[in-house]
Amino acid sequence: MSKETNNLEESQEQELIETVAKDPKLLEKLVQTPEVAGVLSIMVQQQISHSGPLPMASEVAKYNEVIPDGANRIMMMAEKEQDANHADRRKQLEQRDQELAQNDVRLKQGQDEIDVIKRGQWISLAVITLFTALSALLAILGDTTSAALLMGAGLVGIVTALIYGKRNKE
Repeated sequence: MSKETNNLEESQEQELIETVAKDPKLLEKLVQTPEVAGVLSIMVQQQISHSGPLPMASEVAKYNEVIPDGANRIMMMAEKEQDANHADRRKQLEQRDQELAQNDVRLKQGQDEIDVIKRGQWISLAVITLFTALSALLAILGDTTSAALLMGAGLVGIVTALIYGKRNKE
């Protein structure tokens, strides 16, 4: 029997929901009846969202009512905070500029070192070419001993310069 009563109540609930869904004004009339109004309570919830460094104007006015000169104090606090943020940002930018300037100096020094190395390689090539040509000329003229000594001395000098150059760099 209780199962039948449950089914009957569910059926009546469903019928009531469908009737109100078809004609929403019925719900308004029902809420306005004294029998339902005494039992029914309506709750209204309002949600306001705000984003920014300052509270909304309506809130600032309320602060003035609670705290003497509250609105002005809030504005001064916001201005100080903004000044501090700007000072921090300015300091960060200055540090970044200094780092970039230091990087530029290092880059220039590196490029200068590369230029010196290239110049040394070209000079070495020119010296070896000159010694080779002079040694060949001496050999053609019949002085092979002088040709061998000149070529050997030139090669020893170049190799020595390269070895000491690498040691100094390390």
